[in-house]
Amino acid sequence: MDWITARWKRFRTARHSRWKHWVFQLSDEQLAGVEAIAMHMSPAGIKGAKENIPLVEVKNVHDRFHIMKMATEAVDKTRKGEHRRLLELGDRRLSGAKYLWLTGQENLSDSHRKRFDEAYTRQLETGKAWAYKEMLRDLWHHGKPEVTPHFFKD
Repeated sequence: MDWITARWKRFRTARHSRWKHWVFQLSDEQLAGVEAIAMHMSPAGIKGAKENIPLVEVKNVHDRFHIMKMATEAVDKTRKGEHRRLLELGDRRLSGAKYLWLTGQENLSDSHRKRFDEAYTRQLETGKAWAYKEMLRDLWHHGKPEVTPHFFKD
């Protein structure tokens, strides 16, 4: 592990103000030489990186766990909102279905998979959100980075 990586690990969980402390220890040449920066997706972390790392928008790398966590939370938020609206109309289609939408298909039992298939074919907003999350999940199985831009254009 090089010096820059070691220093970053020390400050990565700190607040935005730590960015300046970390960055000021690097020369302009070292800053320009940063090829990629893996960081937390917090607003403070992103703000600090934008203010201190040249071309951070191009060099920023987010990890699979945090991206998929956000996508799963978006599915759940969509499900909650849609469920609330449906209940107001007396429609209980999404009642008891949280587990179905938030669990990977490979982990569903046969009975849960059947319930999911029935729920998915109802063409709800939750189903669309889930499909987008699954497409994003598939992205991680493309071995070549050059495939990524084409993946989002389709």
